[in-house]
Amino acid sequence: MELDTARIQRIFGIPPRDWRRILTRNLQSGRQPAGQSLDIFGYAELHRFAFYLTVDGLSRWMRESKIRFPAACCVCAREPSVWLASEPVQGSFPEGPREIQVAGIPHCPEHGSSGHARLLVEGGGMSDRVVWLSLTGTDPRFLTETRDLNQDGEVPPPWVAFPGQDSTSGFWKQSGEPWMATVFRPFWRALDSAGKTRYLQKWSAPQEWREWLEWLDQRG
Repeated sequence: MELDTARIQRIFGIPPRDWRRILTRNLQSGRQPAGQSLDIFGYAELHRFAFYLTVDGLSRWMRESKIRFPAACCVCAREPSVWLASEPVQGSFPEGPREIQVAGIPHCPEHGSSGHARLLVEGGGMSDRVVWLSLTGTDPRFLTETRDLNQDGEVPPPWVAFPGQDSTSGFWKQSGEPWMATVFRPFWRALDSAGKTRYLQKWSAPQEWREWLEWLDQRG
């Protein structure tokens, strides 16, 4: 994990801290990360949530640079009346490092008065179909609701998410393992039998992947 201390200072007004030294000291003392809190890095005020975009979420993101936000101020959870236009998103996407804008961050009158977002948004991609976003803020409830709002709908199957990687590729035991373990497998196992059949037909599943998914189901 990396922390952009300059952006943290600009967005939240928190002076830069030597988070690498603080992290090392905390780990040496036996402390472990607690949930999404950044306390172990010396930023007890902040929380970070990361998630992969679903098919619908990715379409919205590529079309409008938008994600879904709850109807609450991202700082204090009060009813919003100001939707800040954008916050730069920095990260490494499939086509390389770039900066884009995310629109529609909700704020109440008090916390929107400064005219800039109080939410740090970062992102990256493993392929054209696999994009993750990381949100850092002060209100864990707001961040939790935002993550959940953007997890509805289907996720792309592995043969579409990572074209060129067959079911026996070592990729799935290396860089592709986190996505498979935390995104695709939970999605697949939540489908009932009819839902799995529709999904395989919709995404034109190759025979090798049908056999692999049958094996996965047999494992339980």
